[in-house]
Amino acid sequence: MDDTFDSMRFVAWFVVVAACGDDPSLRVSVNHPTDARIHDAIRRTTVTVYESATLSCTDVEFGDVTDDELSALAVAEVETTETISSGSFSGVSRLDHKVIVARGLGIEGELIAAGCAEVDDVEAGVAVIETIPSALATITEAGDLMGGILITTTDPFSRALQGRKVSWRTFGPSGTSASAQHYENLEDGVWQPKSPSCTRDGETTIHPAPPNFPGGYAVRLRVSWSAARIPLFTRFTRLAALSQAFSPDPAGAIVRRCAVRRDASATASGLVCLASRNQALDFSLAGGALTAQPAPTSAAVAVVSIPGINGRLDTYAIDDLGNWSGLFGAAPVNATTPNPWCPGTCDPDEKPTPLDIQVVPSCGGVPGVLLARLQRGIATKTTQILVMPWRGGPAGTTMTDAPIANAGCLTELQEDGGSVIRQAIVFGEDESDRTPSLVSFPCDGPASKRCNLPITDGAAFPPGDEPRMLISTFDATGTVLTSVVARPTEGGTMREGLIERTRQPAASPPQEIVFGRFDADNDLDLFWYFAPPFGRNSTSIQGAYAREVDGVPLTALDRFEGIITEAHAADLDNDQLDEIIIVANRAAAPGLHVVPMGTPLADNTPVDPPCP
Repeated sequence: MDDTFDSMRFVAWFVVVAACGDDPSLRVSVNHPTDARIHDAIRRTTVTVYESATLSCTDVEFGDVTDDELSALAVAEVETTETISSGSFSGVSRLDHKVIVARGLGIEGELIAAGCAEVDDVEAGVAVIETIPSALATITEAGDLMGGILITTTDPFSRALQGRKVSWRTFGPSGTSASAQHYENLEDGVWQPKSPSCTRDGETTIHPAPPNFPGGYAVRLRVSWSAARIPLFTRFTRLAALSQAFSPDPAGAIVRRCAVRRDASATASGLVCLASRNQALDFSLAGGALTAQPAPTSAAVAVVSIPGINGRLDTYAIDDLGNWSGLFGAAPVNATTPNPWCPGTCDPDEKPTPLDIQVVPSCGGVPGVLLARLQRGIATKTTQILVMPWRGGPAGTTMTDAPIANAGCLTELQEDGGSVIRQAIVFGEDESDRTPSLVSFPCDGPASKRCNLPITDGAAFPPGDEPRMLISTFDATGTVLTSVVARPTEGGTMREGLIERTRQPAASPPQEIVFGRFDADNDLDLFWYFAPPFGRNSTSIQGAYAREVDGVPLTALDRFEGIITEAHAADLDNDQLDEIIIVANRAAAPGLHVVPMGTPLADNTPVDPPCP
C-alpha cells in the first residue's frame, strides 16, 4: 500500500524541496535558461505535481491535456520568488507515478519558460528540471499544394526558436485511421506522427494526414511548451465527388431536382433526379461509379419523396399543372381531375408558374400534404400556396403566400406535463413585404388556429424519438444551431419562444440542413451549406459529426465551387454510410455531385522528417 509524506517549502531559488527529518522527501531542482532576458523576465516559479498512471511529460509539453484536466490531477504545488516561498508537497504519494512541471512566470503571470520530469519512487534522487523558453506560434498555409501548414515559433521576446519540436494530432470521423507505418493511431479516429519535427530558424512546415475516408476532420497543432494551447482548425478531405451534368433549364421551371427513393426490401437508397423536364434518372453507386436508370416524364417541375409502407420512400414527378406521375415502382397516384392547379381550362393569364414545392409529413395523426407555391398572371403577377393530398388530388388554398422553406413534425409540450406532435411549416423571409422567416403550426383546436413564431432561415427537422426543429440562433459566441421544442399553449396562439434541447456552433446560418450517418458510429450527423462572403461563385459547406472533440461536435468547414441549390443524404451503395449529395450550378450549368463516404482515399500526404 502506498503512503504519503510531507516536505519542506523551497529553501533556495530553484531548489524545490529538501528532506524533512528521517522521512523520504520529493526533491526537485529547477534550472532556468541562462539567457539574460529570459532569466530576468521570470518573476516567480511554480512547481506542480500531478499524479496519474497515464499522464506523461509529453502530454503536458504538447498541450494534449487541457488546463481543467491538469487541475483535476494536481496534488501539490510550491511557488517561489527571490524572497518568498509558499506551498508544500504535503500529500504527494511516495510510489505513484508523478509528473512534475516547473513553470517560470512573468510579471503578469505569462509563461516565460517551462520544463518537466517524471518520478515514481521519491527515493530515486533529485528530479532535475531543465526549463526552456516558451514558444509563441503563428500558423499560415504553406502553399505547397500538399496541404502543408507553416508554423513559426518565437520566444517571449520575438526571437526565432531553433530546434523547437512541432507535431500535430488529427481527429477524424469514427472508423477512420492513418497508415500504421508512418503514424501512431491513438484511438478510433485519432492519430499523430510517430516523431515530432523541429524548427529551423524558427520555422517548419508540417503536413497533417487526413482521414482515410471522405469527410471532415480537425487538426490540433502541437508545439513544445507553447505559451497558449493552439486552437483546433478543421478541413474536409478532398471533395472528389462523382458528378452528372443535367440539361440546362433556361426558364428556371424545375424547382426541386432530386428526391431520395428507398425500397422496403433494401437498406440501400436511390436518388431520383430530373435530368431534364422530360426525363428522370434513378442514381445508385456501383464499383465506385454512378449508375443511372432512366424514366420518361412530361413537363416535370419537381420530384418528391412520399413515405410508403414498411419504410418505403416512393418518388413522384409533378408537372407544371400539378399532375403526379409515379417513378420507379412508386405506388399508384390518386385519381384526380386533370390540371389540379388550374381553375377551369387553364386560361393563359391564370396558368401557374411553380416557385416552391414542399412535402409536409404526417404528424400526430394529421395526414401529410404537398404545398405548392405558385405565381399567376402575366401583366399583374400574384402568388398563392395550394395544398394537395399526397399522390395527387384536388388542391385547396392556404392563408399565406410566403416562400416555403421546410416542413416537419414538432413536439409541443403541454401544461399537464404531456406533449403532442404538431405538423409544422417553415416559411422563409419575404423581402417584398419584409415578412421575417417563421414557423407555423396548429395550436389547440382546429387547424385554422395556428401559432406563428419568427425564426431564422434554414430550419430543419432531425429524426428522433422526440420530434424537434433545428434552428440557428445568435449569442456571444456567434451562430449556434439549436434543437428546440414548442412551449405549452398557455391559453393563446402566441408563444414566448421555444425550449432549447441541444446546441452546437456553426460558422453561419444554414440555407439547408440534411441529416445522415456519415461515419462508422451509426449516430446522426449533419451537413449544411450557406452563402459565402463577398458573393463569390461558390458555396460554403459545413459538416458536424455526433462524435465530440473537446466537448463539442467535430465539425469541418470548406468551400464548394458552384452555387448549391439542394442537398441530400442517402446510402447509394449499401455500405451502411450515407453519401453527401449536392445539386449545384457551375457556370450556370446544373449538375449532381455525390461524395461516396465509404470509399477509401489514397493517402498522398508527405511524411514530415523527424527532429535530427
